[in-house]
Amino acid sequence: MIQPGQIYLAMNAQLGKATYRRPCLVLRIYSTGAVVGYLSTKLDLMEYGDLLLNELDLDFRTTGLDKTSYLMADRDIPVEMDFFDGAKLLGHVSGEMKKRVEGWWGEPLL
Repeated sequence: MIQPGQIYLAMNAQLGKATYRRPCLVLRIYSTGAVVGYLSTKLDLMEYGDLLLNELDLDFRTTGLDKTSYLMADRDIPVEMDFFDGAKLLGHVSGEMKKRVEGWWGEPLL
């Protein structure tokens, strides 16, 4: 069951004109869909307001991510549930990292 706080590798994540595999964090669940935040490892493209998920953080290991990534601000994407078809569950945010994500997002990941 898909839940807020989980990180998936989505097979067809669209960002701008690009559509490819990309990790995303589930921020909110609705009856027919969800809101996700896309993650990137291209730290040179990080902008003001993006949230760093540092591989040196103790809670990073639960994310299932390979290396330091960031959540893109102003990129909360509404998706239908079929967005997760074929997606791979990587992990989830936990502990202090989850609290930082909730502070950045502005609401609890419930």
